[in-house]
Amino acid sequence: MDEDIIVVPPELRDIELYPELRAIDVEGEVRVIEVQGGRPMPLLASKRHTAGDIMSWRLGYGRWLENTATILSADITSSSLTCTADNVTVLGREIVFYLNGGEVGETLTVSVAMTDSLDNVKHDTIAYTVVAP
Repeated sequence: MDEDIIVVPPELRDIELYPELRAIDVEGEVRVIEVQGGRPMPLLASKRHTAGDIMSWRLGYGRWLENTATILSADITSSSLTCTADNVTVLGREIVFYLNGGEVGETLTVSVAMTDSLDNVKHDTIAYTVVAP
């Protein structure tokens, strides 16, 4: 008669509760400006900057530079006394700078002079409007 016996295992009645995910990821702003090749671009972009912020901006010259060229130096200046462009760093085919300060309603231009390893010099301008936080 053992053949007619069916053994039913006990049910699993445990419910695992996992902790709630309470992390909020704040997405980063896109602050990359790509410099296109093949045409003159005196005004690269027109952007907003929040008054009092210190924000990094990255200028990508990869599409403009010749394949064998790299950026040797960059000179970046702001037309504003209250919103400055500083901490300029060359990272391969990109230039990184920080825009700092500003007063609400102010408009300014950031001028860029980039020199590459083939002795090309490129001058560009970025327009900024300072907005309230």
